[in-house]
Amino acid sequence: MRTVIFRVLIDTKDKAECYRDIEIKASQSLEDLHFAIVKAFKFSEDEMACFYTCSDEWAREDEFPLVDMGMTEAKVRVMENVPISEVGVAPGDKLILVYDYIKMWTFQLEMISENLNAKGSSFPKTVKEVGTPPKENAKDDFDDILDLDLDLDNELEDQSKKAVKNVEYEDFGDTLDLDDDADDGYVEDYDDADFY
Repeated sequence: MRTVIFRVLIDTKDKAECYRDIEIKASQSLEDLHFAIVKAFKFSEDEMACFYTCSDEWAREDEFPLVDMGMTEAKVRVMENVPISEVGVAPGDKLILVYDYIKMWTFQLEMISENLNAKGSSFPKTVKEVGTPPKENAKDDFDDILDLDLDLDNELEDQSKKAVKNVEYEDFGDTLDLDDDADDGYVEDYDDADFY
């Protein structure tokens, strides 16, 4: 039986070294590897995720999501249908796992070895642990970022309204009063040719 070992490095804020070596049968799927990684780093199993094959420089290539979201008409190959033997062909092969599309945890995987005569039946399994994994909720929460953006948008909108109400026309010296203009029912008729 052939097994391969992937070194799985998690990208953390403090850049502390933290990785797990995971051994998996070549006949098992990317989905099996995904759940082994999530378990090894003590994350929950209820977030969306996606694997990518990579170049030697970690540029993303083929995409294999956990589930087909139906966002495209093109045929999507989900993790459960992709055997490890297809992506872990030789030592040095690289993958990226993006876990949780809000927090965007990124795991870099590199195949470091293979065993053509592996014994046992309990795979995948973690064979080496280095470093303490971050807590799953350690990254900034998307809701906090969204709230900050909404606060900034509201502040800018208020400032814009104040600025518009105080605009003076140079030709007429009048102050623009948006409320009065809206009540007049008057609409300026423009010739499209004026804009070209």
